[in-house]
Formats: sequence, C-alpha cells, structure tokens
Amino acid sequence: MHGLSVSETAARLGMSESAVKVNVHRGIKSLLRLVGGDP
Repeated sequence: MHGLSVSETAARLGMSESAVKVNVHRGIKSLLRLVGGDP
C-alpha cells in the first residue's frame, strides 16, 4: 500500500509482516518478468 510501512500494511491487511514482504517480493519479480527484466 502506497506510503505505508510494512507494519502498517500488515495491520491493515490482517497479515504478518513476513507475508507482506514475501508478497512485495513476488510482485516485483512478476513485474520484472513482464517488462523483460531478469529477476
């Protein structure tokens, strides 16, 4: 979520901080694949 810390995002989504970090990492990896980057 734009402008929020990992802990704030986790609290708002009802997820652990670790889960938020994993999802961010996976999202970035997916975006890199789409634009032709090499993750």
